[in-house]
Amino acid sequence: MDVARLLQASGGAARAADLAGLGASRHGLRAAIEAGAVLRMSPGVYAIPGAPPAAVARAAYRAQSTCLTACAEVGLQLPPDAPARTPHLAIPRDRNTGPRGERPAAVLHRVSTFEPGRARVRVLDAIDIAYECTDRMGQLVLLDQALRRRMLSLRDIGAMRRTPAARRRWLARLADPRAESLIETITRAALAMAGLTVEPQVWIDGVGRVDMVVAGRVVVEVDGRAYHSDPGAFREDRRRDRALVALGFTPLRFTYADVVGALDSIVADVRAALVAIERR
Repeated sequence: MDVARLLQASGGAARAADLAGLGASRHGLRAAIEAGAVLRMSPGVYAIPGAPPAAVARAAYRAQSTCLTACAEVGLQLPPDAPARTPHLAIPRDRNTGPRGERPAAVLHRVSTFEPGRARVRVLDAIDIAYECTDRMGQLVLLDQALRRRMLSLRDIGAMRRTPAARRRWLARLADPRAESLIETITRAALAMAGLTVEPQVWIDGVGRVDMVVAGRVVVEVDGRAYHSDPGAFREDRRRDRALVALGFTPLRFTYADVVGALDSIVADVRAALVAIERR
């Protein structure tokens, strides 16, 4: 039995007992280690070279990925300030982990409903547990993405158990599956919390779809990190801005750095634009 292939099929890492249950022999394991195809990561835990740290940690703790780690594994983009380098793992609430010894560093979340055999917890549970490791805006960023990809529905928010009731109500009020990026979520939520009426992903004839319209008059567009490496796209946005002005809108464009570093300034700029419109 090819031990390296067994490990690959197990996500990159596994415990010796699990490998034996899959048909790997001690001789085969020793031979794979001597050949460099398999590495001993900690007592009783083996991995292929380059195995994901979360897979190694899962095997070491007999755990499941959860929280920020599980969200990243299913393709959700993490909040800008998320501390996600250390694997976040779910273990049964009543398990005695003992001394960590040679086991890798991990953030352990004790859960009452542990499902053996799963590599990670369900998406709803991961976002629910993320309450413990990110602020409410970060949790909203994860939730919006899961809603957009139809991993969850808005009704699922009520099934969260780790997230306090006040935070759940806030999430239910501001969550929106129409957000196409995390910076759209952050911008929309900040404007809504400032008491402004925000409509995301609005189609405007002669312009196309815009990120959001505030109070029916100000169009807010937010540009990601890789904004306009294409000169044609840059020109198209200038055309869109001119078309918006001709239609009576005030376009405001903000960068990724604005959203993650100067959110209060965005709100102030939008408010100032609305005041200027009222004075015309």
